[in-house]
Amino acid sequence: MFILYLLLIISISTASNTSTIYIHEELPSNTLLYTSISSSIILQWLPSSYLFQSYFSLTPNQSLYTTNQLIDREEFCEKKFCNCSQCLINLNFLQTFSMNNISIRTIQIIIEGKSSHFFLLSHYFILF
Repeated sequence: MFILYLLLIISISTASNTSTIYIHEELPSNTLLYTSISSSIILQWLPSSYLFQSYFSLTPNQSLYTTNQLIDREEFCEKKFCNCSQCLINLNFLQTFSMNNISIRTIQIIIEGKSSHFFLLSHYFILF
């Protein structure tokens, strides 16, 4: 289990309502990727991201998980969901703080492939 979390490298940037999350394509189903900082914030899928709902689910407590659908980097590339050189997808949400405070929240997910596996592990250990 510890190795699986090593494969999930999460980097969250706070600038401009955008978070970036790095995942490995062999990530197990129902893996937590993102959780909302506040329970008072409501996230709703925007139409531009509907096609990713079979791969990612947003729970009532505003947490983003992987689903049972396999995340396959090559398939995403073939379907033109992402660029083949860097598989980056944008999940866009309507973020509501209050009736007068609404914004767009983007969660960028970068999917690393099987061939990147050794690089990720060696890079991770070099940092420590």
